[in-house]
Amino acid sequence: MKHRFTVHRSPFQNALHSFAGAFATAQSAGLMAALWLAVLGLGILCSKADAQTGMWAWMDGSETPNQSPVYGTVGVPAPGNDPGGRTDSSVWTDRNGNLWLLGGSVGPSIYNDIWNFNPSTLEWTCINAGQPPEYGDMGVPAAGNYPPARMGAATWTDSSGNFWLFGGELPNTSNILNDLWEFDPSTLEWTWMGGSNTNTLTCYPVGGCGAPGVYGTLGVAAPGNVAGSRAFATTWTDTSGNFWLFGGEHGWDSIGPGVFLNDFWEFNPSTLEWTWMGGSSTFTLYPSGTYSGPPAVYGTLGVFAPGNIPGGRCCAAGWRDNSGNLWLFAALGVYPDSGGSYDYNSELWEFNPSIREWAWMGGSDTRYQPGVYGTLGVPAAGNFPGPRDGAINWTDSSGNFWLFGGSALTRMKTSAPSTIFGSSFHPPRYGHGWGEAARVASRACTERSGLLLPETSPETESAMWAGPIRAATCGFLAA
Repeated sequence: MKHRFTVHRSPFQNALHSFAGAFATAQSAGLMAALWLAVLGLGILCSKADAQTGMWAWMDGSETPNQSPVYGTVGVPAPGNDPGGRTDSSVWTDRNGNLWLLGGSVGPSIYNDIWNFNPSTLEWTCINAGQPPEYGDMGVPAAGNYPPARMGAATWTDSSGNFWLFGGELPNTSNILNDLWEFDPSTLEWTWMGGSNTNTLTCYPVGGCGAPGVYGTLGVAAPGNVAGSRAFATTWTDTSGNFWLFGGEHGWDSIGPGVFLNDFWEFNPSTLEWTWMGGSSTFTLYPSGTYSGPPAVYGTLGVFAPGNIPGGRCCAAGWRDNSGNLWLFAALGVYPDSGGSYDYNSELWEFNPSIREWAWMGGSDTRYQPGVYGTLGVPAAGNFPGPRDGAINWTDSSGNFWLFGGSALTRMKTSAPSTIFGSSFHPPRYGHGWGEAARVASRACTERSGLLLPETSPETESAMWAGPIRAATCGFLAA
């Protein structure tokens, strides 16, 4: 399992906030901006970065990795409180600019606690040290309700300041969720709002459990529609307060499990209805035997068109610009020339919600293209960050996009197993150019009728199954 990063934009406080390994939130006022970066895998709350000087300051947390939490007294902020090192957490920002954190993991240690961080006092508060999951009645908030621990969930904040949580991966299992939760930070109560609970997931004799998507009619909202199980999807909130969701890994299409999704969804928190807005409702079977989302349809660079769509992927960076368009950058996913295998990409996409069309805006449509750094601090049309996934990203008050870090195999110029990056991007309407700033577990043997073949030797570890079996190239069956 690789560490993932998610991002949220909040207008409520005059600072840029970023949490690596857990979350990032971006805000700014005028020319001055502060950036908060918490590397929770190390337990560090790092920085306040001045956008004019480009200098960072270490603000809190230990420089020693994998520190255990210090809970203190539940509900009471204190200088010594600390969530400790963790990754794959779910995060939000409230209306007062406070940062909220749910769960996460470090190795075998799985957390399901809730924390609040006040950037003004620099103090953490443990809101709940964790409790057994309880779904309760759908749509009914209750003090005893509590979501199961998970990694790689999708998150949003609505116009009322409530937090939303969708899907993710149950730790130490192959079970993938599609449950939808709402959390009220004023009452501290959870409400299960939709999707399957852990008792109603579809399970296979060999493999994991999940819930297929119910897609309905493309572009039409309906009460019965619901996005299928997934982890590490990309999310946005549009100018009307609706939530958007793209792709994800370990996904479930309308039939069952596969690797990467490329479906695109809109959720209206007022009507509580999902709308399938694009992408495929079924996985593609590739020559390798992998079931995954289809490759991208690029069209013409910079041109919106009805048929354009990013390919199956996860862990992409997402921004919303000042015009309300949604942007998608870099991911781990399927390439058209890959035959079903997947790799990191540096594709940049823009979606216009008013015309409901995508445009490929930059990045290579072939694999293994290195980044072009140019001159430090100087934007240029030819600059472009290299392939990666799981980057931290935020948007400043001028509408510029910022990107930090991520992970990727450095196949170009070094034998190192990973690399990190830091960049800012100016969308076309603000001046085009990049400037340098100072587990994937393959389910290549998925059987669509309901069998997930193990990677171990099937002739000795198979389970009985009454339905048809399609044997992919990655395994053998003995009758």
